[in-house]
Amino acid sequence: MKKIILVSVLLAGSVAAVFAEWTKVVCAGGDGVFSRNRIEWEDDFAGTGWENAAGGGINGQLRLVKKDGLSFMFDFSGDFLRWEDAKGLGGTFLFGVGKDFMKAENNRLILSGVAGLNESSLTESNAFTSNGYDVDIDSDLRGFIIGADLFFCRNLTENFGLFAQCTAGFGIGGIKQEYNFEKDDDDFSRSEHGLCTGFFVTPKIGVCWNF
Repeated sequence: MKKIILVSVLLAGSVAAVFAEWTKVVCAGGDGVFSRNRIEWEDDFAGTGWENAAGGGINGQLRLVKKDGLSFMFDFSGDFLRWEDAKGLGGTFLFGVGKDFMKAENNRLILSGVAGLNESSLTESNAFTSNGYDVDIDSDLRGFIIGADLFFCRNLTENFGLFAQCTAGFGIGGIKQEYNFEKDDDDFSRSEHGLCTGFFVTPKIGVCWNF
């Protein structure tokens, strides 16, 4: 997730300097994450099926808006996640291109197409017992996402306002699970790799600064 944060900061700073004459909208707030995912494993040790994930965390973004309504967005979210019985952290970076349909001083309604990267690390302690061994599961997911984003901003003063937003789409990527078997002084592990696909919805709310 550190790589996603670094990419987000570097891109946002560089783009803000290049597009000096565009209106900038800097946002900070919270988000919720809801997804429905299917995992297909290389072998059938873990089984194949649909799983649900949910969570929430913080969101930060930069939007560049031209007078004719053309808009670019750079969006980062860091979330606490729960995937069935596993818990952990996730990070998402999104880039989007869209259109401001209001083009008003006090209101913005921007619809964008988005694409980006997602990374998550999860742990399920005492997932199950096998032949007297207690088994913990560590999962790492990395993938690509595409979708659509609807953003509404209402200025309360000349520069400050509130925003509400919803991002939805499809994701695909790789997943690695490490099964750690422990019993008394004996322990060993085995790995499993698979393909994860799914659909997600992420609502966001917060404050924004226009300049």
